[in-house]
Amino acid sequence: MPEANEILSGTDTQALASRVRPAQLDRPLHRGTPEAQYTDPRLDEMVRHATEQAREGALAQGYLAGWAQGRQAAAQENAATKTSMQEELKRLREELTTEAQELLANLRDAVRQVREDQLPEWNEISDVLVEGVLRLTQAALGRELQSTDDQVTLAVQAALKQVAASEETVVHLNPADAEVLEEDAVEGVTIVADPSVAAGGVTVVTPTQRLRQDLPSALEAAEEVLRS
Repeated sequence: MPEANEILSGTDTQALASRVRPAQLDRPLHRGTPEAQYTDPRLDEMVRHATEQAREGALAQGYLAGWAQGRQAAAQENAATKTSMQEELKRLREELTTEAQELLANLRDAVRQVREDQLPEWNEISDVLVEGVLRLTQAALGRELQSTDDQVTLAVQAALKQVAASEETVVHLNPADAEVLEEDAVEGVTIVADPSVAAGGVTVVTPTQRLRQDLPSALEAAEEVLRS
């Protein structure tokens, strides 16, 4: 090698130029990772620690964001489910209310129809019973009651009609009075000779009612009319 202050000749310059290797600028001038002898362990640890903290922080933020979104989604789903259940319960209540109203209406119609169907028959039966009572009165007085005041007849008839219509009606009469009605049997009405019933008294028994009619006052009124 020539000295620093030495003047190079042309031949030496050419020889030196042939020994110089040109730089290749088509690739990086340094490596991506420093060689071990050029790195600082403390700096590497700081970089690693910062990277780990950043990663953990990102994970925590992502977890919190996901947890918040999950809670919000769950709350929205619960609210939607609650609203749906309330609407379904409301619909069921409306349906049950409508069905109950229809059933009650049908029941009222059925009861009214039964009463209308049975009322004429019961009125006819009660009229027959009234005639029987009048015959008992006639037998007790030994006279015809054709001139009996209408008010007494209506009172007896009203008393008998206080009993509701029934397919099972039992009339208790004094044995002597029962003989008078033996030939006038009425369908659905059973005449029972009952010694506990006073002469001229009537006890009407149905599955739901019991009517006891004592006729002494009626007989006295009829007797007064007949003897007047």
